[in-house]
Amino acid sequence: MKEMINTMLFFDNCFLENTDAIKRVWHQPEFKAESDMSEKPVNQWGAAYPHVIYDSEKSIYRCWYSGTDGVDEKYQAWYLHYAESIDGWRFKPVSIGLEKLNPASAIAKFSGRIESMVYSENYLFGADITVDPYEDDCGKKFKLCYVKGEMPLSANWFCGIAYSPDGFNWTTDWENPWFPLSPESVSDTVHLIRYNPLTGKYQIICRPAHGDRRVAIVESENGINWTKPRLILGPDGQDPDAMQFYAMPAFYYNGIWIGLLWEMRTDPGLRGKAQGPIDVHITYSYNG
Repeated sequence: MKEMINTMLFFDNCFLENTDAIKRVWHQPEFKAESDMSEKPVNQWGAAYPHVIYDSEKSIYRCWYSGTDGVDEKYQAWYLHYAESIDGWRFKPVSIGLEKLNPASAIAKFSGRIESMVYSENYLFGADITVDPYEDDCGKKFKLCYVKGEMPLSANWFCGIAYSPDGFNWTTDWENPWFPLSPESVSDTVHLIRYNPLTGKYQIICRPAHGDRRVAIVESENGINWTKPRLILGPDGQDPDAMQFYAMPAFYYNGIWIGLLWEMRTDPGLRGKAQGPIDVHITYSYNG
């Protein structure tokens, strides 16, 4: 069902009949120091891919993020952690108790930072959580989208979706991967599953393939059967040499999709273009 637009965002002149006596003003964001995730670093890689929501019932900010167990500091041994904040600025990891993890948990042998883990599967890449306001099944209110696997890239990788009624207790759909996986092809960025009310489909923003730093989506009408990745945004001749589009978190707001494009400026003189600073630019779409 098409939704009415309550607030107009004038990224372009689409809604303007004419531009007489009109001036578009772009406001510069005010830089703030980084917020505090905890009293000491979660791990050497920090708190990766955080996703924050405001829980109006509990009047708290809830954050899910990727981190290691505190013992095995290999970057690929990541788990899903949980933290809370009263002001949305200072977050502290929250212990939910190991008994709330899946019974098949394989992390009990670790003695490190496991109290804040909320999903028992490890080796998670680009995990992202969404609270789905369009979901009728209360057991699937929270959706977790991720890629699971160990380096180097192998056929053991899995692109999965897990469901939860509360963000703590998860059920994984092992039968329906959302990406056509192969040893040479897997998405390795932050993965965002969202329902698109304009198309009536679920979509996951990802990469077309492993190492291909452009923006693609896969779509599904039922959240089970997914299309092949389709490119929706990539660098062109107007971008600097060796520009890479690392990721693009996006959200639907008042009839328009707003994206936060991670533009990675790599050094064309380095083999593989694997490193470089990232700037965030706003993108937008009228259909997602």
